[in-house]
Amino acid sequence: MRVGYYQFHPEFGAPTQNLEKVQDALKGANADIIVLPELAFTGYYFEDRAELSQLAEDVSESAILKGLTTLCQANQYHIVTGFAERNEDRLYNSALVVGPTGLLHQYRKLHLFNTEKEYFDPGDTPLSTIEISGATVGVMICFDWVFPEVARSLALLGADILCHPSNLVLTYCQQTMRTRSLENSVYTITANRTGQEKRPRGELAFTGQSQIVGPKGDVIKRSGADEEGVVICEIDLSAARNKRMTENNDLFLDRRPEFYDAIAAPNSSSTIQTPIVNEPSSSVLQFSDIKMAFEFVSSAPMSVNTAILCKDTGEIFYTSDYDDMDEIPEEAYLSDDCIQIPHKNDMDMGKNLVFEFVERYLPNDFGRVRQIFRSSGAYARYKDLLDDRGQLKQWIEYENARQTETLREWCHQNRIKLSD
Repeated sequence: MRVGYYQFHPEFGAPTQNLEKVQDALKGANADIIVLPELAFTGYYFEDRAELSQLAEDVSESAILKGLTTLCQANQYHIVTGFAERNEDRLYNSALVVGPTGLLHQYRKLHLFNTEKEYFDPGDTPLSTIEISGATVGVMICFDWVFPEVARSLALLGADILCHPSNLVLTYCQQTMRTRSLENSVYTITANRTGQEKRPRGELAFTGQSQIVGPKGDVIKRSGADEEGVVICEIDLSAARNKRMTENNDLFLDRRPEFYDAIAAPNSSSTIQTPIVNEPSSSVLQFSDIKMAFEFVSSAPMSVNTAILCKDTGEIFYTSDYDDMDEIPEEAYLSDDCIQIPHKNDMDMGKNLVFEFVERYLPNDFGRVRQIFRSSGAYARYKDLLDDRGQLKQWIEYENARQTETLREWCHQNRIKLSD
């Protein structure tokens, strides 16, 4: 079987130009599967959700998909590509598998990286595989490499090859994907991009070094950091189907899943329910089922940057929406069922549970809410300690843990050492 990738520098905001570049580069290529980078036609570093929305396409009417289908028909191969997808009011960092008959498979990135969280919606497609020319193929996107559960899940579903469209800016992935190949005995094809993007939010430099790795972790092909070009090689699928490490060890048969419950525990253990988000108005955002979520940030005084959560009704009032704080509805601050969520000036405390909660559960208003919640709460400096010990559920359920001293006492009871 012949597989490969095309490493190149997409121009930001120029999908037609990038499609033409791909068509020229892949014309006449002799391969079964060719992988393109993440977001290969739009570019990567969006200013905001509005800019992304202008460039994203619905697959049902995508000019990019039509062009790739024609390319696959002419050359009788399959393409796996990153794609900015619009689906009604949702925007996804997606990957498409395209063949001579059109779209065959679609995956939406599960693990969004850094600023992607501000404008993309979290992926909602289950991990699955597709058959291509006798091979079982799985798809993952860029930052999914950090989570070994993705590669392992696809391998357990029978994947011989993991196609990995990427826009890598960190330096760890290429080496880590050798481990993903080895620990699952699969081929991995990481298609990265080259070049830089200078955008209003800053500048990103991409690391290139796209690669094809064999089931023993051996690098079969790797491009340079700045090199553009198509790379194709022959692979032996039988090597990926042999899961033996030694005569007495099989990568999959030796697994002990009955002892691996903790792998899925951090998310499933939380008592916070995924909310049903209603249409936000100018001053109120409604959602449900979060009564315990913000207990620990309720004690600070109200200010012009305060958000107020009414637990029973599921409303959030933003004080910044009112010219005069006397105009704020009484139910927003005279009820025991309300929690104030302050915004503090210490930006070093920004990565905390409130930030994480809003990011995950209020995607429709994330850009705005992020500014209010960014630095809130005494819990911030201890979050990683608690999460690392699987303690998040117990913390949320600990109803009286509202202020720093109570947190210290609770951590002491659970033998967690804190540092100031």
